[in-house]
Amino acid sequence: MYDLPAVRARFGWLPERPCATVGGAPYRAAQLSVTGQGFGDFRHAAGLARAEYAVELPVAFLLEMMEREHPDYVSDARAFPDPDEPFERAQRERGWPAPRDMLADPVLLPLALAYYGHDLLVYWLGYGQPAEQPGWVAHSITHLARVDETVVIGGIALEAGR
Repeated sequence: MYDLPAVRARFGWLPERPCATVGGAPYRAAQLSVTGQGFGDFRHAAGLARAEYAVELPVAFLLEMMEREHPDYVSDARAFPDPDEPFERAQRERGWPAPRDMLADPVLLPLALAYYGHDLLVYWLGYGQPAEQPGWVAHSITHLARVDETVVIGGIALEAGR
């Protein structure tokens, strides 16, 4: 896995800076992580405390990820088209715009957020148990939004360390 504190620091998120709220309380990135398996599946989470979370990360981080992954996405989509996939279809209709242009497009932005949301959390927070306790593990995504130069990802988190 990447050196997550160094990645976050490149975007101005030093270790002591909260990047999330869980149940309304602020948390630092080291206190959060993402489920490695079974994301969104709560069948095996009986008895674990749950709370709503919201993680903030910079749009520049999303853009960096998109610029890294977009060429392969386009190549695969051209080689193996899926006309029923909304994100692919919207890009194809617009002539495969560059990532920066997708972030300004009111149709492509929510599709891009949905497509990259889980990966954004993994590469921002890590997966498995968080590095510090007390902590929480993001287990679903229920909303994604861009607010100015920030991406906000929210959902349900499970108490870590159980």
